[in-house]
Amino acid sequence: MEKEHAKRIGVKTPKRASATAKIALDEIEFPIGKEDAAQILGICVDTLDTWTAKYGILHLKYDMAGNRGNRGKVMYLPSDLLAFRDRFMVAGRNIERDVEQMLAAPLDPAGDEQ
Repeated sequence: MEKEHAKRIGVKTPKRASATAKIALDEIEFPIGKEDAAQILGICVDTLDTWTAKYGILHLKYDMAGNRGNRGKVMYLPSDLLAFRDRFMVAGRNIERDVEQMLAAPLDPAGDEQ
């Protein structure tokens, strides 16, 4: 890995690393903040906070020593956001198909659909 690239993303590279100890940065997933996470899901930050509490969106909470209460920074991994989105995704309705099915359904003598 080039040192310039490592400096730009804030990762320190060892001066001498063996071939087995090298870590490919392409395999590391970096956490993102609330604003970016909300943008991935297409919602506002307030809705993201609500969904995190209500539906349990996985998140990282950095609560370092010396912080009081729940003041740690909340971060999200993009893979967790995409997994949440896939879990709750609902297929859209096809209105034309639904109308055709309603028109094709036979009516019983009482006038109600079957």
